Amino acid sequence: MADVVASGDRVGLEPGTQVGHYEIVSELGRGGLGIVYLARDTTLGREAALKSPLPEHATDEDRRRFLTEARAASRVSHPAIVSIFEAFEAGDRPWLAMALAEGRPLRAELAERGPLSVEETLRHGEALADALRAAHAKHVLHRDVTPNNIFITPEGRAVLMDFGLARFFIPRGEESRVSTHDGSDPPAEVAGTVGYMSPEQSLARPIDPTTDIFALGAVLYEMCTGQRAFPGASWGEVLDATLHRDPPPLARFVHDAPPELERILRKAIAKRADERYATAEDLRVDLRALRRQVERDQDGRRPYRNGRPWATARWTALAAVLGAVTLTSWALWPRGALPAGLPRQLTAGVAWEADPAVAPDGRMVAYASEAENNVDVWVVDAHGGDPLRLTDGPAIDRAPAWFPDGSAVAYLSIGDGRPAIRKVPRLGGQSELLVADATDPAISPDGTRIAFARPGARGDARIFVAPLSDPEAARMVSADGDGVWNHEQPAWSPDGTRLAYAAQNDLWVVPADGGSARRLTSDGEYDRDPAWSADGRFVYFSSFREGTLALWRVPARGGPASRVTLGTGPESQPTLSADGTRLAYSTLLDTADLVVHDLASGTEFRIGDLRDEESPVFAPDGRSVVFVSDRRNGRVDLWLQPLSETGEPLGAARRLTDHPGTVAQPSVSPDGRWVAYHRVFEGQRDIWVVPTVGAAPVRFTDHPALDVHPDWSPDGRFLAWVSDRGRGQQPWIAPVAIGRPAGPPRLLTSEPLNWEAPAWSRDGSQIALVGFDPDGAGDVWTVAVHGGAPRRLTTGAQALRTCWDWQRPGALLVAGFWGQTRLSIRRVAGDGSADHPPEIVAWTGTSRLRADFDQSRDGRLLVFGQQDARGDVWLLEAPRRRY
Repeated sequence: MADVVASGDRVGLEPGTQVGHYEIVSELGRGGLGIVYLARDTTLGREAALKSPLPEHATDEDRRRFLTEARAASRVSHPAIVSIFEAFEAGDRPWLAMALAEGRPLRAELAERGPLSVEETLRHGEALADALRAAHAKHVLHRDVTPNNIFITPEGRAVLMDFGLARFFIPRGEESRVSTHDGSDPPAEVAGTVGYMSPEQSLARPIDPTTDIFALGAVLYEMCTGQRAFPGASWGEVLDATLHRDPPPLARFVHDAPPELERILRKAIAKRADERYATAEDLRVDLRALRRQVERDQDGRRPYRNGRPWATARWTALAAVLGAVTLTSWALWPRGALPAGLPRQLTAGVAWEADPAVAPDGRMVAYASEAENNVDVWVVDAHGGDPLRLTDGPAIDRAPAWFPDGSAVAYLSIGDGRPAIRKVPRLGGQSELLVADATDPAISPDGTRIAFARPGARGDARIFVAPLSDPEAARMVSADGDGVWNHEQPAWSPDGTRLAYAAQNDLWVVPADGGSARRLTSDGEYDRDPAWSADGRFVYFSSFREGTLALWRVPARGGPASRVTLGTGPESQPTLSADGTRLAYSTLLDTADLVVHDLASGTEFRIGDLRDEESPVFAPDGRSVVFVSDRRNGRVDLWLQPLSETGEPLGAARRLTDHPGTVAQPSVSPDGRWVAYHRVFEGQRDIWVVPTVGAAPVRFTDHPALDVHPDWSPDGRFLAWVSDRGRGQQPWIAPVAIGRPAGPPRLLTSEPLNWEAPAWSRDGSQIALVGFDPDGAGDVWTVAVHGGAPRRLTTGAQALRTCWDWQRPGALLVAGFWGQTRLSIRRVAGDGSADHPPEIVAWTGTSRLRADFDQSRDGRLLVFGQQDARGDVWLLEAPRRRY
């Protein structure tokens, strides 16, 4: 029988209807409370699944709850959960845009294949239970775990859909909402799919995480037997089975069903909530233990899909917003593009774990973790188990890289704001210095050389190679023209002749002995984390493409990139074993919110959405903040957030820019009418100006050089910025009128440093900048606008950004490390005097302070960014083929 759902309005939107920046293509499915459409993003030109409650379920209260809960659910990060693009309002209704899942629903899989094997059921169950664990850890309930809301990907992974309709936990002690009905239809307030709803959910009583556990137990029963756990011809019959009858034993349908599986499922679908598994993690542990036992009993793993061919179907649909949906759209999926992987989660702590590195023999994985309130390097067995901490101390230790014989791990260590590469034995012990003033270690396949990143002559990072026997004899192998800005993350080819690396945009490949570099990817995307395949034919990497962060690979000889993972985690930082049978990655999600901090009272308000918010600047009156965000479908634009007198956000933020490319480093004019910023488009960076009232932006600089970091003079008559049109990055100023250039630019100083972040003084007589010397050390300098040599303040900050203090004339606020491992903002004297240690203005302790910040003109408020990092390490194993 078909899923029984609550009935509702049948009004839908016609193809071609515009909803925000989406155009409706077709309806994919609906339920009693909501509807889902296939839509085209008119901004990015891609398809998405667009969901909304039906009109009668879009009251003001429904709208508020929908958006609040959708945004909360979107913060659940897990490879087995489909990612959310954005939540917004259009046409007096809330909408949710989500990724399209590739694969097909479990419902269709069961209809075609019949019941799955015990091994598949256990593997899917383990992954789905862990997905629920991640959601419940964020206090989010799914409430509709059904075969229609679970997709099986072409790689054979189970993916849970529709966390956008999730709810927060109902607090204990809330009054029951029991409804009376005649048994012919579900009560109106019941949300979910009968046959999978727990008894308490079916009766509209308060629910907790055990109701999701019940639903998953019912799904696993159906996976294994091909039969519904609680069948019936009507809602009343299904409810009666759910409340009063137990499903038949597994042995009636599965001759080899382990008794332990029977016990696990009976406990999961117990009628009483207090008799079920208390947590999804408890269920996952039991499923995992049984799966391992089954594998041992069979003396090795079977193919993940039990030897059956993959049905060539690609489903492009998602479940409905607030009810169950039948999914119908599908197309062909290419065969044999990648080996089917067996996913395994290696870490599961509440702290972030990232930077994985698979040992050459594939038996261990090194990674970085903040589990002990400090970033250190750990190792874990590739089959799981308790991890081992390799480094200990106050330094930030991360980016591990194995020596080819597996005897030791090289890693990046930042102890005083300055980086160094150190080495530690594979099971821990005394570490030793390998290379000073270097990052991103990579050991050559023969173990004789080390590649790393280090500032070149112009201050930007370049790729270096040095003999391990003589690290001082390092040679720079990437040149200034071999990729924009920093060159980072070198990766050796298996034969040791080439290095792949990441520039600001795209990946590059350069001979390890030096020579001409060539561009490997040419899409202008933010491609990171290159890793070579075992045979040297491909380079795997992570990239934010198609609106999500996922793993990709590109032929080493060049060509179009192809996607490896769905980006539901998201997935990044690929690393492979020497034989290519194991690929580890992280689900690292590093997002930034803004904090408005009252300097007198310490009161703080947060500005945040589903994506990154950064580079904040106050309007002159302090009643709004302009910032950079990718909250609209991953598109990086300027936004304006109104504030109350106390700094509290008022209403929704308003987008100021909407043109191709990305934007960065805004600055608001003294009259509040204009915002200057630099725009990145097709490899070019220029200064642009946009009105705050909403109008077309104007290009301020038009030069082949890279022009960045604009700042207005206090009288609004000049703009300062940094450009590499001379020797290195140097400060320039030019007159401006009505948001347009009013005269030629003038070089402010030719001092041979690389300059960043110009900031005009309150009286307009001088500009403060951060100057970086050739080894990358940064400090604060001031330059007289009308001539004179720059003057160094010697703050000791390892500075990154600065602004003049509007609370204390002549003082500066500086963001830097100050000999610590984390950033802080401190007040320093503008005349260079230092009679006492700089006063701390903002310090975020164990959280991550962003370097970009600003102070309101009245001196009351400070705005800065804070990082929120989370993620785990996962392993894909391909027993029959190589990555």
